[in-house]
Amino acid sequence: MPSEWMRWVWDMERGEDSPEFEDQAQAQRILGLLMRHMNDIAATLHQAPENYEPLLMENPNDGDPIPILDEWCSGFMKGMKLDSDGWLPVTTRRRARF
Repeated sequence: MPSEWMRWVWDMERGEDSPEFEDQAQAQRILGLLMRHMNDIAATLHQAPENYEPLLMENPNDGDPIPILDEWCSGFMKGMKLDSDGWLPVTTRRRARF
């Protein structure tokens, strides 16, 4: 649920701080964008998981960009911990052996 993960968007270290918006319109716009992004990811994972690609920051590396994976992985693992029971069907699913 957004109430579980959104606090970590605002405060990546402790999940305690709340955002300060300039006004109600700004709050609605930002929260709307977050929810739209969440719904887009959920729809992709549900309907066509093979099309999902995470957004990764890149180190410019003199014109040969290198993806920064540790930040995405840390966030993903933090997200999994928020609902470890909800991830059980995915993490315990048997994989086909070839």
